[in-house]
Amino acid sequence: MRDTPPALSPASAHASLAWIAVAGGCVGILVSSTGSIMAAAGAALFLALWALVIGAKGPGILSLWMRQPWLLTLPLLALVSVAWSAYPSASARAGAQLLLTTMMGVLAARLLPPRAFVSAVVTSLAVGALLCLALGRYVLDPFTGTAPFVGIFAAKNSMAFFMALLVIFGAAAALDWAQSFRVRLLGSAALLLALPLLVMARSAGALVTTVLALCMLVGGLMLGRMRRAERGMAAVGGLLVAIPFLLLLAMLALSGTLGEVARDFIIRVLGKDLTLTGRTDLWAHAWVQIARAPWLGQGYQAFWQQGNPWAEGLWRQFHITGRSGFHFHNTFIDTAVTLGVVGAACIAWLLLMGVFRTLRRVLAEPDFATASLFATATCLLARAFVEVDTTYPFAIGTFLLFAINAYGQETGLPTRR
Repeated sequence: MRDTPPALSPASAHASLAWIAVAGGCVGILVSSTGSIMAAAGAALFLALWALVIGAKGPGILSLWMRQPWLLTLPLLALVSVAWSAYPSASARAGAQLLLTTMMGVLAARLLPPRAFVSAVVTSLAVGALLCLALGRYVLDPFTGTAPFVGIFAAKNSMAFFMALLVIFGAAAALDWAQSFRVRLLGSAALLLALPLLVMARSAGALVTTVLALCMLVGGLMLGRMRRAERGMAAVGGLLVAIPFLLLLAMLALSGTLGEVARDFIIRVLGKDLTLTGRTDLWAHAWVQIARAPWLGQGYQAFWQQGNPWAEGLWRQFHITGRSGFHFHNTFIDTAVTLGVVGAACIAWLLLMGVFRTLRRVLAEPDFATASLFATATCLLARAFVEVDTTYPFAIGTFLLFAINAYGQETGLPTRR
């Protein structure tokens, strides 16, 4: 029996240290996402562990980032936005933190093969699930009147997102017979723990995107193991199903039936009102802000600042008594407010390329590890329309997005397993 993750490549002298940095760093990210007094300590843990990796790697570390310099476009834009930000100190601090988070995500992909990355992430998320189980609490939602379980986080959406990721990576670890027995056992236990915690968070969006991600996990793996001719037949079959389905949707939309079905689905199935728990109201406010600075925005993280009258008004309207930690519940809209159309285009490109590149990799290397990267990329893209997971510093979604893009670029290169 192997005691270390089997994917740790002997070709990389720093793989073990990188594995610790991913596992421990993601725990740090988890702690920093709680909004508690320990948030700064979590970010410090993340940075300290990666500083050890960088110190051990030495001067050659720069070449690892320079393979894909375009990946750093968004964080560099955030940093440069200090020049036009209404709150330059906030933009400078957050921009520097975002750059560090993205650089470490890319570095993780450069130093660890996918299977080792999966084992490290599932280990850290399992620690988070145990903390939620031991220290978690219920919080009343003023909009729905329900009391979802938020774990150690400040909001149910954060809790649901972490558990959704644990379901994806837990399933990938549990089903992968190339992983060590310990990792498979941990993945199985984590999956069994994450599923009820995900349901307890009462986030319909997270449930839907998790199911979608699991379908992509299985579907991507099946597609990757097909021969080219079989993939072609599958593509033709998919088109034969999709075309009449799209025609039916168009007919229902023209007749007005689709709108009625959508309203019933939102109210009865998702359990939300027609504003999607206030999201449509937020988006209406956001478009006003985008019109004020359409191309480059108001500066990275320069909107949700105490003293900004627009932000203060929305905090009051949505009962955010802490006057912090809020966003527009749509990644593209939220980014357009702070970094304009240019920034929104950057994040859209990263999300789309994450899906495309990981799909290409799973077709080249069909296994549960690469399939989990594709599933996660799909989950991040789907959630981008109703949440903001991938544009914040020291956030698990941001770290994963940049790691996923870096892994996708490795397609066709010699595997390091």
